[in-house]
Amino acid sequence: MKTLKSTLAIMVVSLILFSVGNAMAMKEEIVGTVLQNGNHYAILADSGEYLVIGKNLKDDVGDTVAATGKVYIGAETQAIRIDSVKVIAHKDLITPGLKNENKMS
Repeated sequence: MKTLKSTLAIMVVSLILFSVGNAMAMKEEIVGTVLQNGNHYAILADSGEYLVIGKNLKDDVGDTVAATGKVYIGAETQAIRIDSVKVIAHKDLITPGLKNENKMS
């Protein structure tokens, strides 16, 4: 039930953003970390969280990316319709665990 409500909320937000039209959409580059909530993806940037529209970022969850596309700003939601995405840093390259090099034998 929670997933259905979440999906419906995403659909309503998307419909509202698209009904506003391209007049309020500006092409921008957003740099941030890819997040996943169920089947939905977002990019968490310094300027806030952007719902991803039209792109499956399943393989990029946790990665830092630079996404270019049309950004829509709503009263409570920001979204980006991605034209292109480039991985800047893979989550696997972030230090997975520090070894204690001063360990005594």
